[in-house]
Amino acid sequence: MIELQESGVNFDAEAHRYFLNGNELSGITGLLHKHIFPDQYKDIPQFVLDRAAERGTMVHESIELLDAGFEPAESTPEIENYKRIKADNGLKTIANEYIVTDGEHFASGIDLVFTNGGKNIILVDIKTTSVLNLDYVQFQLSIYAYFFELQNPDLKVSKLYALWLR
Repeated sequence: MIELQESGVNFDAEAHRYFLNGNELSGITGLLHKHIFPDQYKDIPQFVLDRAAERGTMVHESIELLDAGFEPAESTPEIENYKRIKADNGLKTIANEYIVTDGEHFASGIDLVFTNGGKNIILVDIKTTSVLNLDYVQFQLSIYAYFFELQNPDLKVSKLYALWLR
């Protein structure tokens, strides 16, 4: 059985803020939006972004509940696709919203940590956007992999995936 090291980071979900030993850490998605992809959503009206964020949160929360053993009373195409993808690829969830950090400046939650047998570690970020920005998700998951391996030196990340559920 694969055991993951806890980061020690406290996450304030309501304010979306990370704290370690009383110090606030920056999240990776905010860093990417500010410094590398500042114009990613510039032409999209705020009400569309808000609606998309609500939907994305619902999908993330539904997947987390499903992985905890709570089958939704009413399924969605995203949940059915998630179940199919896991079954078709022999994926087992090790953790949902697994928080990683460099221990000093940054922290973020990895949407999913999977294994497909043995010690193969697969990090996954769930995307529900209308267009998948591969450059963005490559930066994001590469940073997550680096932090993951810092936190879990005996484990190596074998794959990085964007799980695009539309």
